[in-house]
Amino acid sequence: MTWKAEAFYWSTILVSNTLGTALGEFMSDSLNFGFAVSAGIMGSLLLICAALTYWSKVLHVLLFWIAFVLTRPFGATFGDLLTKSKEKGGLDLGTLQASMLSLSFRLPLRCTHKEKKAKALKDTTTPTEDPVNAASVSDENPTKNKEADEEEDTKEGLYTKQ
Repeated sequence: MTWKAEAFYWSTILVSNTLGTALGEFMSDSLNFGFAVSAGIMGSLLLICAALTYWSKVLHVLLFWIAFVLTRPFGATFGDLLTKSKEKGGLDLGTLQASMLSLSFRLPLRCTHKEKKAKALKDTTTPTEDPVNAASVSDENPTKNKEADEEEDTKEGLYTKQ
């Protein structure tokens, strides 16, 4: 990693962590949006970034960093919504219940992502695209390269013809 990339990464971490929470609190407290509206705005912006990833030609690296920065104010406002007292506009769930609720949102997304990734890999791999089997498949004669491989393996003592 270059020093420029490293500097950019840590600068982004510093700015997003420092200003992200402040932005969330500014929206909910100073602008009087409340926790629910502030979390909704930040969540909507995150969903727009996700949608742009799939349905636009916007640079994915740019969308990643925008989403990365937006997660801080979203986390601050959504966390406040779940944990702050009802008098302050929150749901007063407490930290344990709020953590369990957040986890219940994340687990199905994680499992769905793994399943989709595995299915996509399975659907796109054909024998000729498989790097392990590509050398042993020929369009004209499927056994031609296989026989040559077996002969080479026999010479090296890796294969015995039966």
